[in-house]
Amino acid sequence: MRKLAILSLVFGMVSVAWAADKDDPTGTWHWEKKSDTVEALSTLKLELKDGKLTGTLSTNAKSLDEKKKIKSAAPMKIENGKFENGEVSFTTTNTVQTKSYTTKYNGKIEGDTIKGSITNFSGKKFDWEAKRVVEKKN
Repeated sequence: MRKLAILSLVFGMVSVAWAADKDDPTGTWHWEKKSDTVEALSTLKLELKDGKLTGTLSTNAKSLDEKKKIKSAAPMKIENGKFENGEVSFTTTNTVQTKSYTTKYNGKIEGDTIKGSITNFSGKKFDWEAKRVVEKKN
């Protein structure tokens, strides 16, 4: 009976650890956005350490019009990062000349996907779905 109790306790601890790890936002996430004129790939790098969510967001955009060039923004640090109950939220601020533009991100992690919304500086809301980049092991 004692062995069964110990085995149950160990299995329970492993299950709790696995459940906590499976929705950990730490890692690299990608998503694409296309419009009639622009194609963009965003890369989000997140790290959850001691309950604090930090990271960077970079976007590489290209014009679908060969005559136009788009300068991609430098990677931005995420601000106000939070991770609670499988949900991430953070903001980014992009400064162009003397104006700053803040964008809000909210999403729920389900396995290797974050689904949620992005609210831009003008208040317009967009659906957001990012996929975790699975690191290839050599």
